[in-house]
Amino acid sequence: MATTRLTVVVGSAPRITLLLQADVIQSDAPNNRSLVRAYLVAQVPSAGSWYGYHDGVVTGNVGGNSFSVTGYDADVAQGSYGWTRGPWDFWIQHNADGTLNMYLGLSVNYPHLTGGTGSTSGSMWLPTLTVPPGTPWGATLVRNSDSQATASWNRNEPGNGQATSFDAYRSTNSGAWSAIGNIPPTSQLTFAVGTNQKIEAQVRAINAAGSSGWAQTNPVWTTPAAPSNVAAQKQPDNSIVVSLASNVGYSEHEHLIEHGVMTGSTKTWDGTVLATLPAGTTSYKHASPPPQSIHIYRVWARTTDVSHLESAKVESGSVQLIAPPNTPTIATLPQWSDPSIALRIDWTHNPVDTTAQTKAQLSYSANNGATWNDQSPLVNAYQYALVGPLGSSYLGQTLLFRVRTWGAATTGGGDGAGSSPWSATVKTSFASPPVGTILSPIGTVTQATLVVAVGFAQAQGATAVRARIELRSGAQLLETRDTTTLPATTMATKLLDGHTYTVTVTVTDSHGLTSTPVTSTITVDYTDPVPAGVKAVYLPEQGTAMLTLTIPPAGPAQAAAVAVTVTRSINGVAEQLGEKLPAASSMSLLDATPTINGTNLYTVTTWSIDGAATSVTYQLDTREKRWVFLASGDDYTDMIRVYGNLSLGASPSLDQALFRAEGRPRPIALWGTTVTDETTVTATIDPTEGSTVDQVRQFLRTAHRVCYRDPTGARIFGQVKGQIQNRTAAKADLSLTITEAD
Repeated sequence: MATTRLTVVVGSAPRITLLLQADVIQSDAPNNRSLVRAYLVAQVPSAGSWYGYHDGVVTGNVGGNSFSVTGYDADVAQGSYGWTRGPWDFWIQHNADGTLNMYLGLSVNYPHLTGGTGSTSGSMWLPTLTVPPGTPWGATLVRNSDSQATASWNRNEPGNGQATSFDAYRSTNSGAWSAIGNIPPTSQLTFAVGTNQKIEAQVRAINAAGSSGWAQTNPVWTTPAAPSNVAAQKQPDNSIVVSLASNVGYSEHEHLIEHGVMTGSTKTWDGTVLATLPAGTTSYKHASPPPQSIHIYRVWARTTDVSHLESAKVESGSVQLIAPPNTPTIATLPQWSDPSIALRIDWTHNPVDTTAQTKAQLSYSANNGATWNDQSPLVNAYQYALVGPLGSSYLGQTLLFRVRTWGAATTGGGDGAGSSPWSATVKTSFASPPVGTILSPIGTVTQATLVVAVGFAQAQGATAVRARIELRSGAQLLETRDTTTLPATTMATKLLDGHTYTVTVTVTDSHGLTSTPVTSTITVDYTDPVPAGVKAVYLPEQGTAMLTLTIPPAGPAQAAAVAVTVTRSINGVAEQLGEKLPAASSMSLLDATPTINGTNLYTVTTWSIDGAATSVTYQLDTREKRWVFLASGDDYTDMIRVYGNLSLGASPSLDQALFRAEGRPRPIALWGTTVTDETTVTATIDPTEGSTVDQVRQFLRTAHRVCYRDPTGARIFGQVKGQIQNRTAAKADLSLTITEAD
């Protein structure tokens, strides 16, 4: 609370000191006033000095309120040092804005004292009285466009309750309130909105004393969203149901439906609203549309407030009511058919009015359409018919077929009773299926390689087109081979000694007919060839491996080896070094590109004359620590080696191309599927042990596809580029770039 004091000293000797004290003891902000309490205090220097002086008058003024006191000395006579008068309480009204600098005055007149008069005045600032702002009134919201709305309100703030800011909130589609923002004192706010929204706003005023109540505006709506999935569907009672999916974000809307008809590709709209659907209703039944017309509908959303904002119009598909179907589509028949098998004839019902097929009639001609044999109508919805089997009497004949269908119509059409026109004709000729036979294998097979010979016959002179050979072990299908080489087809599956297999053959002729499958069960009985002896040695100066093979004579229960196949596998990737090489008692084979730091797994397979195979493996581990090898030429026999400051770097990349497109400021990147790996290498050329500078230079000039290998185990096939920088006449630094390529 505020307090102030005024002091007046009167008299010469003795003197009296008079003090006016004013205190704010209560604030009444709603009424913009404060309660001020005043006291008057007299102070004297000694008890006996004032006796007999009782005629003094003191007057005071507190905020325009006056009071007076007549001198009083009874207490002085009793030895007191002074007296106190009051209190006086005054309600002081503040300025309109809650501020007040209150006037204070004090006047003293003691006529019996020398110098016994005096006065003083001053002021005191009372605490400013502030009340919360009043609630705004008359809040309204106006839609400016589908992207902007303006809220307006009347401010309601007393002089001592002025707002320092306003809170503005919005609600979209009756959802929760969310802040638009805290804004300076104003009476209007424009903010962004979107389509398909119901927007409401509310504001309140804020100052240091608190906030007002909320003032809520009226709602406004923006253009509603158009419906989707607008469809029209014919009903059994010849009505049409129009359905839609509503996409409007608020309930204050309706959907309007307009009807039209189609003539060819021309749409003619009625120009009036057929139906108005309230919110939540998503279908309408058009009870009695003219059955002879093709009907179409369009639907749109509209707000139900006075603005009547409308969405885009969305059209349904067209609907034909009851009408005979269009010509059915009949499926093409094979050129040749087997009369001993029922012939299936398929077609597609093509309705005009969307009704399903109720019956169909098939007709055939044996004299190229001169006369027709109409079959009894099929009263079902199946869109196919089975004819026959016709039997061997139809061999060599050609039949034409046609079909017509019915929907829901019972009048009009080709027969006057609602049928479609007859379809286009399809034809087929009848011939005997071919006969396939298995000439071999039969009974026991004495080799691991299966060669199948197939026989073919067809009564009307058709030629063989294909034979399908299937090899099974029990119920398991091992291999299927289609072949045009009937006398001898070699299967890829290796037969296992002592096992039983089934060979099944069907043949197809030039008529497109396929034979009945024939089978042959075989038993395998052969002898495995003698295994090879294998030894491999790493040659560090060339970075190659030398394989020595020993093929011993056949022993008991062994067949002689007539051929040898050698493969080498590195990290699970196999490469063939020699395929079915003629076998000899002693053989040598050079592997020019083994890994020089890793495991090389060699598989040597010996073959008997019967196609049987025996495989052995040999593991060669290499641990090159120093040399880098590059090989090129036929069989990679052109080779250099370098060593020293080996340093590797890899730069993988994905194929890409840039294309410029109209309307785009930057090109478009199109990415391929090929990954390119580029490896950079630095090493040293030292001819005292490795290749010379001239040898390396000549290699780089003439090398095509190279094989790069180094002590890290890297093994790269591709293209090489190099740079040589001489240190001395003999030694040089070598920089290589190897790009991996097939």
